Amino acid sequence: MFDHHSFKHKFILPALAKMPAGIGYHLVRFIGRWYFQFYEKNWVRDYHNGLKEVFKEVEPKVIRKWVKSHLSMMAMEELDVYSLKTMNERNFMEWVDFDLPQDFLAPQGDAGSGASGKIIVTGHAGRTILLSALGLAGFPCGVFTMGVKGNPNLSAWQQAYLSFKMHTAMEKMGGHWLTDQDNYRKIFRTLKEGESLVIAADVGATKKEKSSFYPFLGGKVSVSNGIARLAEKTGADLYYAQILQDENDYKVRIRIRPLDEAPEMALEEAFQLLERDIRRAPWLWWQWNGLRSIWSPLD
Repeated sequence: MFDHHSFKHKFILPALAKMPAGIGYHLVRFIGRWYFQFYEKNWVRDYHNGLKEVFKEVEPKVIRKWVKSHLSMMAMEELDVYSLKTMNERNFMEWVDFDLPQDFLAPQGDAGSGASGKIIVTGHAGRTILLSALGLAGFPCGVFTMGVKGNPNLSAWQQAYLSFKMHTAMEKMGGHWLTDQDNYRKIFRTLKEGESLVIAADVGATKKEKSSFYPFLGGKVSVSNGIARLAEKTGADLYYAQILQDENDYKVRIRIRPLDEAPEMALEEAFQLLERDIRRAPWLWWQWNGLRSIWSPLD
């Protein structure tokens, strides 16, 4: 039986990553769009339905265009994983344009300074893998995600790919990959020892966590309270990372801005900024296919 996953990741993507970036990313947009529409029909249908639920007044042809734009972006993000192998301190600007506030660039704490690392809040919007270039830009940091190994919600292939993806990213990012399978004290200690962490806010709470609710996309979003809890306990400053790109360009713009000093207010502000980004370019958000797992309309 033809293993389309292996063929794509062993042959197609590595070959495209060896081409000049402008050519490789141009080709992967069309290859990837066809691939997802052919092999991931249910996923594409659910993504389409999620968009329709929030954007009820938008014409069907516009929704279909957003879906195609998202599939192209997904394919480019897959190519990013392989392009990271050739990315370094001298050439990362070909893929990423950073806009960082001055205080963000201030020296981080270390194990003896008593200064906590920063928490960089983001959403599943845009090609988040390119945040790993922060390490190449002189700001090494770690990342916190869901657990991958042994995750019953992921297939064996997905577990292998996501592990490869994250290990590749961390080689450039320069920090630790922490997950919800790690002891909470380890995550707390990492921040207290001065390492900054990138954490996505638009994920639901695990069984061990409490949920927080924020206004979002004309309804409310139910997410983990972990970020606010970490910030309260460590005193870490909170920042929002905005990841944008034009539909036909492979280069992304990453803009990082400080959030409110009060953790709960900071998270509400982060969701306001995320909603603004999504309404500007709905196809950037990855979560439409599982919208109802974290979002509900107002009663």
